[in-house]
Amino acid sequence: MLEQPIKKKRKDVSSGWFVASLFVPFGIISFIFFNGTQVGGILMSFQKDISGQTIWTFGNYTRIITEGFSTNGIFTESVRNSLLFFSLSMFVMTPINLVIGYFLHKKITGYKFFRIVLYLPNVLPGLIVATLFKYITAPDGAGVLASLFYKMGKEFPNLFGDSRYAIWSLLFYSFWSGFGSGFLLYASAMKRIPPEVLESAQLDGVGWIREITSIYMPLIWPTFSMMLIQMLPSIFESSGAVLFFTQGDYGTQTLSYWMFEQVKDRTNLNYSAAVGLFFSIITLPILFFSRWLLEKVPDVEY
Repeated sequence: MLEQPIKKKRKDVSSGWFVASLFVPFGIISFIFFNGTQVGGILMSFQKDISGQTIWTFGNYTRIITEGFSTNGIFTESVRNSLLFFSLSMFVMTPINLVIGYFLHKKITGYKFFRIVLYLPNVLPGLIVATLFKYITAPDGAGVLASLFYKMGKEFPNLFGDSRYAIWSLLFYSFWSGFGSGFLLYASAMKRIPPEVLESAQLDGVGWIREITSIYMPLIWPTFSMMLIQMLPSIFESSGAVLFFTQGDYGTQTLSYWMFEQVKDRTNLNYSAAVGLFFSIITLPILFFSRWLLEKVPDVEY
């Protein structure tokens, strides 16, 4: 009678070792490549090459303050544009995704069609979506919109070749193509809400705005706060489709694209490493404070 539990215990131990054997190699590889790269980047940020010799210095960080944030410094434009892309994602697209998820959950007329249309840019490869958008907005009569303007006797502006429109055109493209899985996650979280709660709200005549803010938001708060926390680390990394449309010209330079150029051309590698660490240090307390603030909102049990 004692043999069966022993066999079961041995089987559990064997399965545990099998699972561990799968994760250990992955953990070792991740540790070597990820942590090795991070440590190497930190060390590079304190180095500078002078006449073929590497010296240790804080000069890279001094250069960030004195040169990067000067009147004509690269970071004035880069940080501003990065914050614009981040604000678009955080304060515009997040509420819209929430509202879209609400109406999909309510199964409005044609909700299946809208779900496919809104998710379509994420099904297609990003290069195809960007090429399609570039073809539609191409100037000089080459694009769809330019041809329509030409027939009306008007000139269509060069949206990505003019500093007056370039950054706003990139923001619009990011907005148009940026509806991802957010509204689907919100709609899925809303399905777990008990129908009795929603029926009670309907009997009380609650409008859709109050229903979202007073009923849906508290009940899906864990999902919502998780989405916000995932966005916060990219506060200085958002760059949209700068590489494809403008290559950082016409006032569209962002911090992440500037660092990409430094690494691509292998110029100022030590300085770009210092820039990355500098803004990571700024982002860290923002992330911890935001997480602490979001956790102050109590979870609703249902």
